Amino acid sequence: MLGTGREILAVVGLGSLCAGLAWGEDGAGGIATRPEDAKGLAAGDVVPALTLKTAAGEAFDLHAELKKQPALVIFYRGGWCPYCNKHLAEIQKIQAELKAAGFQILAVSPDAPEKAGETAQKGGLGYTLLSDTGLNAAKGFKLAFRLDEGTIEKYKKYKLDLSSSDWCLPVPAAYLVGSDGKVLFGHANPDYKVRIDNAKILEAAQAANPEPKMEEKTEGK
Repeated sequence: MLGTGREILAVVGLGSLCAGLAWGEDGAGGIATRPEDAKGLAAGDVVPALTLKTAAGEAFDLHAELKKQPALVIFYRGGWCPYCNKHLAEIQKIQAELKAAGFQILAVSPDAPEKAGETAQKGGLGYTLLSDTGLNAAKGFKLAFRLDEGTIEKYKKYKLDLSSSDWCLPVPAAYLVGSDGKVLFGHANPDYKVRIDNAKILEAAQAANPEPKMEEKTEGK
């Protein structure tokens, strides 16, 4: 299901991974105990310096890649989640329009690199899927939370083992990030069944008008 959630728009030029950690008063530096408490970064915030892994297991420096091209950064729960797979497929539909607006697409999950590769292949996705097995990106974007005991037991019955991430997940979210690392637009929804509409992403991307696109237009005059 696609729909609305928390969003902010601005047009601006782990021993164990979760154990013993909780959000401070300002939400910095930990793992939320509920998805509702994982508020996410706000417009104008600078994303943290992060090194993720590609599906091929290669290091991916987020800041370095953003300097090359602004990005739509998607956080999803994993390739095991049907709602995530549906959303990733929806994002694929607007890849060309996002590219025209100056944005690449990066999708991040706690999945291991090989699992990210499987998700990309099965979904026929033409953009970059990244592995965040340590949840460093999820924590850095203030999206990480720990599943409650009831949900953990339910998932175990489904034979879904998330123990490698200590039963922590990111709140599904979408961010437009500029080449300077600043958040231009952010959307997160603690209800994993609800995702942002493509139309809102495109509207925000066109409003943001990132620098590389502006320079291209200027040079073409």
